[in-house]
Amino acid sequence: MAFRRAERHLDLAFFWHLLEYLPAAEASGGRLDKAEADVATARAHLDDLTDAGTGTVAEALRPVYIDYLAKHSESD
Repeated sequence: MAFRRAERHLDLAFFWHLLEYLPAAEASGGRLDKAEADVATARAHLDDLTDAGTGTVAEALRPVYIDYLAKHSESD
């Protein structure tokens, strides 16, 4: 829900914030190779945004999504 809301509102700050958490989320989901790539290149971060709403990565990012929705629930 958070990803879709940010997408609808073109909330680039949310997506930038999400990029900060992606390496740790990848690592916690057992995807160490992806986490290393995230740290190594910014392009990997952009590619990861397409995966941020699915699978183990989405589960690891759940607190970030919930926090975002809590902060923006009144503006919709």
